[in-house]
Amino acid sequence: MNNQDLAKNVLDLVGGEQNISGLTHCATRLRFVLKDDNKADLKALDQLEGVLRAQNSGGQVQIVIGAKVDAVYSEVRKLTSDRIGGGEESVDNGPKKRRNPVNVVLETIAGIFTPVLPALVGCGMIKCLSTVMAAMDGLKVQASSRSLT
Repeated sequence: MNNQDLAKNVLDLVGGEQNISGLTHCATRLRFVLKDDNKADLKALDQLEGVLRAQNSGGQVQIVIGAKVDAVYSEVRKLTSDRIGGGEESVDNGPKKRRNPVNVVLETIAGIFTPVLPALVGCGMIKCLSTVMAAMDGLKVQASSRSLT
């Protein structure tokens, strides 16, 4: 199934454009904020070719697509008006949902640390390499016997 067909099917199975109040994506998932979660057919979404998993989590319908999520997201955006999504002109006519305060705090913490993760991973890899080299006597620090006097 090509990306355009997948986008059409996903859009139909989440209840259509009228049911969507927000649309974003991450590295592997399309994330829909729906006005009425009951209109989304998660079982049918799970059965779609190209969809790895569909679930309702954290007030969102999350559709796991994998590496081609960006292309499918672009196709969904082409099929919908510019009023949905995370943009400035986003319109939400549905009732406001109360979010779990614990989830809000965890999402905030994750949002703060996510940009720093590559630097932390790089530092960890350097530390790992230096530890391995030191254990193999690859890093020998020689003390100078000369004094600077």
